Amino acid sequence: MSSGEGTTQERAPSVRAWSEAQPGVLVTLIAGVPAFRAHPIDEDPLVIGRGVASKLVIADEQLSRQHLSIYFSHETWTVEELGSRNATYVNGTRVEGKWRGSAARSVRAGQTVIVLERDLSRLARTHRLHETPVVGPSLQAALDVVGQAARDGLNVLVTGETGTGKELAAAHFHAATREGRPFRQLNCAAVAEQLLESELFGHARGAFSSANQARAGLFEAAHGGTLFFDELGEMPLAMQAKLLRAVQEKEVRRIGENESRRVDVRFVAATNRDLLERVRAGAFREDLYYRLAESIAHLPPLRERPEEISYLAGITLQATEPPMKIDSSLIDQCLMRAWPGNVRELIAAVRAAASTARLSGLNSVSAGHLPVSAGLSTALRSPIRSESPAAEPATRRVPPHEAREAAILAAVRDDPGADVAALAVQFGISASTVYRILQKHKAR
Repeated sequence: MSSGEGTTQERAPSVRAWSEAQPGVLVTLIAGVPAFRAHPIDEDPLVIGRGVASKLVIADEQLSRQHLSIYFSHETWTVEELGSRNATYVNGTRVEGKWRGSAARSVRAGQTVIVLERDLSRLARTHRLHETPVVGPSLQAALDVVGQAARDGLNVLVTGETGTGKELAAAHFHAATREGRPFRQLNCAAVAEQLLESELFGHARGAFSSANQARAGLFEAAHGGTLFFDELGEMPLAMQAKLLRAVQEKEVRRIGENESRRVDVRFVAATNRDLLERVRAGAFREDLYYRLAESIAHLPPLRERPEEISYLAGITLQATEPPMKIDSSLIDQCLMRAWPGNVRELIAAVRAAASTARLSGLNSVSAGHLPVSAGLSTALRSPIRSESPAAEPATRRVPPHEAREAAILAAVRDDPGADVAALAVQFGISASTVYRILQKHKAR
């Protein structure tokens, strides 16, 4: 997939020099093509357009020569529409004249989408946005920790929400020092407790009724390479002591045998649980925690990696048959949603949106094609029910949009000065929708 003006080679050369907090913009979509183009905001408003008179020139034919300006001062963003021929939107709401607020997330003009950044220094790290897998600067920072730990001979614990890329981090750990050697993975939540010991350490023939032949466990299978414990926090407490001994001594004993076998294995583990909290609760061994968490790498959620969204969507749509184009409204809306399922959820939602667009005979995917609940917190989603209509209880079920309205009204009651744009980002809707809800209930 061509990334046009968004290739890393075309970034402003001053990016690496931002060692201190510097507000600015990140252009993440240009003329419908994923991009990575950062530009600082200084004491003057940043004028953006396709004409050479603009301070930030963007090659999008749907932009006016001087389309809009952006300014940041005293924790407040100011976005001004400069009389362009096409509209400008902030957080999905059309700008009439000037927009001011502290919670601006994205700006859309034509087929261009811009992320407002309070600190551009986060973007100075190298990355692989134009490749597969997509790796932005924030994710790269975590992978750098993983790679360095591997080179230092340390075991690594990778933390983060589901779908943030923990499997990618484990593969990066392995590739740093042991690429080409065995890589084995155990999902600690997917194996029954009574089978875990055999899965890890193997068994001798006849060790139990179904052991018709000897079998090596994952430790032996990973000899010379890496063993990845996924969802480590789900491992039963009784098994943790046996795992600790194997990790510490680098030797295993098959079930039914008396002799131990030496293994040369490196360890990387991942969890979306707070393991220290589980240690305090007595559900996880403290000694095992410190043995496996010699280094800790935290993978930030997708909502903190906005630079990846357009590339993830672009690569996903390019893989469809036939390939689909991106409408800027799709990226704009994706930037305003929380994506609790992170990268995994985003990709699934974009695929579903592409299918919906194709059914309509379109070759471009817009925000309106996204599933209604995609990217929203689970509290705002309607439950999936299998019972027949006859089984409906007498009490009326609350539709998801009414639940969302109630949540927004409760937030305003708790904080009468709540920023509308911030509420829009929190609930994954446009600011204009929030305004309508507040006006409907006379809450403002």
